[in-house]
Amino acid sequence: MSKKLDSLLASFQKKYKVTIQSATDACKEDRLILDSPGLNYALGGGFVPGRVYHLQGPESGGKSTLSMYIASQIQKHYSGKNTVVYVDFEYTFDDDHAREMGLDTENNFILLRPLDGEDGFDMIMQLVDTGEIGLVIIDSITTISTKAQVEDWQKATFGAQAKLLADGLRTLGPHLYNSKCSLILISQERASMSMYGADFKPTGGYAPKYYSSWMARVTRTGDIVDPQTKELVGIEMRVRNMKNKIGIPKRDAVLKLYFKGGIRSDDEYI
Repeated sequence: MSKKLDSLLASFQKKYKVTIQSATDACKEDRLILDSPGLNYALGGGFVPGRVYHLQGPESGGKSTLSMYIASQIQKHYSGKNTVVYVDFEYTFDDDHAREMGLDTENNFILLRPLDGEDGFDMIMQLVDTGEIGLVIIDSITTISTKAQVEDWQKATFGAQAKLLADGLRTLGPHLYNSKCSLILISQERASMSMYGADFKPTGGYAPKYYSSWMARVTRTGDIVDPQTKELVGIEMRVRNMKNKIGIPKRDAVLKLYFKGGIRSDDEYI
């Protein structure tokens, strides 16, 4: 490039606090290879830091359990950024269950329970900007309330939650990318009846779908029962890739998730 362009780009870096990179360097994706080959396949070759992931599906499908397993993998494999933030808007986080998934809740783990979405996004932003967070989980966007809804729950606030998510995710996106911190959004589905039958859609408006790099529908396909004790020891789930900007879309993975130990990678390889 000419000296004039080089000088202008240098002034951009100084004035706007941006990093000017070559397209080749800027678009390189460093992937974390997880212990589950099936999950790596569904993701398109591994977990890419700095992106937004969206897990949707019916209740009791395994979304929160799967996110805890991924969080344990971040603690295990993401060197230097192995701290996980769990934003529990549902107030249902189970410490014992999380530990069974392999998540270390005593070290490199922060549990937040904000009163409203505005406070939640504000705290997430400040934590991400420290550069020490590897993953943030919001469980779930379905239960996020706005400050106006908390202060006066009888007041009509049409579309307030969708606007909150749109503003929050739009603002948070560059911070996540620059800090190489990932975000997992969990949402339940609602049934929208039409002349063609039930059409299941995620809650929270269109923002989670727009701003996510990877979106999957998680459904429970069966139970894992101990043949000796006849007790339920895990669930079998289907992870259907609905959107993938980090790999090949429309991939399926059937995962066996055990309540003690998470995904047994040896079984998957065999």
